Amino acid sequence: MKHKKAIIITSVCLVIGLLLFGIFRFIKSMEEDRKEVEANQRLVNENYEKFNQYIEKFNSQSESLQKTMGSELYYMTLPSKNKSLVLGLTQLDTTVGNIEQVGKILEEKCQYYYSDTEVNQKCQSYKVSIENVMTLFKNAVNNYNKVVTSYNQWAIKQEGNTYSTLKEYQAKSINS
Repeated sequence: MKHKKAIIITSVCLVIGLLLFGIFRFIKSMEEDRKEVEANQRLVNENYEKFNQYIEKFNSQSESLQKTMGSELYYMTLPSKNKSLVLGLTQLDTTVGNIEQVGKILEEKCQYYYSDTEVNQKCQSYKVSIENVMTLFKNAVNNYNKVVTSYNQWAIKQEGNTYSTLKEYQAKSINS
């Protein structure tokens, strides 16, 4: 009888111990998840600020490039504007590279839905902004290339100087 009581008491203690261990592990796992989510939210907030600064820089450079290119880019004005156009496009390319670099972290961390609505809004804004930047940049380079190609065809007929086009960019999509 004493032996049965000892087995029962040991079994009950073992079950209680296993339950307490399971509960402890569950609580510890929840705490680790909470800390990871907070760290991810902090990364989104920090990197969004950098990202937003680069977006503002891109917009400023893009606006400056549009003024340089103007609505009246003719064959006769290309030789005087080409150097500043290439410089402007090169600056945009550098800024886009910075945007992509900072965007990698946002891309990774914005795959989740957070309880903080501000973080979710930043993620949404990131997705829209990166898509717009890539489209605007691709269009700027392609428009420049189109003008230069057309100019070169004209210049060859006139036996004038020709210019090189810049590298071509394919449209990047946030979903690709």
